Amino acid sequence: MSRLEEFARLARQLEAERRDAAKAVPLIVTDPERFLDEPLRREWLTLGMVEALCSAARTELVRSPERSLHIAQLATTIAEALVESYPRLIRVQVQAQAWKAMSNAHRLASRHPAALLALDVADRRIADEPALAHDRATLALARAITLREMDRTAEALLLLEGSREVFRNHRDLRQVAQCDLVIGMTHHRTGRFAEARQAFMRVIPVARAEDDLHTMAAAYNNLGRAAADAGDLNASVDALQQARSIFRELEMPTEIARTNWSIGVAQLSAARFDSAIGMLSEVRAELLKLGMPEEAGLAGVDLIEALLATNARAAARDLAVTIVEEFRNARLNERALQALSYLRETADVATAETAHQIGTYLRRLTNEPALLFVAPDRNR
Repeated sequence: MSRLEEFARLARQLEAERRDAAKAVPLIVTDPERFLDEPLRREWLTLGMVEALCSAARTELVRSPERSLHIAQLATTIAEALVESYPRLIRVQVQAQAWKAMSNAHRLASRHPAALLALDVADRRIADEPALAHDRATLALARAITLREMDRTAEALLLLEGSREVFRNHRDLRQVAQCDLVIGMTHHRTGRFAEARQAFMRVIPVARAEDDLHTMAAAYNNLGRAAADAGDLNASVDALQQARSIFRELEMPTEIARTNWSIGVAQLSAARFDSAIGMLSEVRAELLKLGMPEEAGLAGVDLIEALLATNARAAARDLAVTIVEEFRNARLNERALQALSYLRETADVATAETAHQIGTYLRRLTNEPALLFVAPDRNR
């Protein structure tokens, strides 16, 4: 059989596998953990099934990192059991994709060491394949995102620049834009607002040319936040309004709420307290309506900061009491409850800066769940 005939046969086989996987995966997604405890079904041991499970893991990532993890675990188990009748290049490629899906799920659940270990396995699978340079760059981008969340920003930036160059050489403009987006977020994290804004500005024309509305909205959103932190309120609000407009076009209510939240925080940073109170009150109500109690609580702390800045202590105290109950009912991090309880108990004497410090702690806590709470007045 000629190479062309072999390629055509493999293409037909993969098409059939993908059709079969499309029928099976919806059942698996309903309760993926159950299938991890069962012997692998023979008909699932296909490359098409691994691809479909990786796609499902990406879809479930935002909805439920744990479900995404279980789907990715099943994908890696199948990928590692694929028969050698598949070409080696394709086998190792989908194995790396499955391990990357597992890494993403760990990262979204703030299990960063586990995320890096999964990427280590993915890297090993394709290390000896020169043809998979683009795949290695994709893994490096995923590693950089994890390292950024771990505050290992120098390592993250080094990987991002290398990945960006590979994507540029492959003329993959979408991935170039993704690298610039993460580069901007990394600079923002380290307080280099000018560099961050430059990176976000590079993303916007590329995303627009590629008709990648989601990435364009993310760039405008992050640009607005960086401008706010740089003290450029007008530029911040302009960029955030652009992001909100795109998210509305995409019909993404959670992102609309988060963008409105950013606008409210920008107003707060500019000491426009009345505007901030109105915006943050609306945002908090919308986040609760969307079933996002943790985000609603964080927005509530920003609102408390604005209330304390206007000496509305009774309203600040009442809101702190409400947020504590919401966090307790949602069974969120006990350390977050400790910080919020402190804010509730000190509302009569706390300053806006106290609320700001507690908000900063709570945001760090999302990536560092074991971070100890130290009362702000003890840091003086």
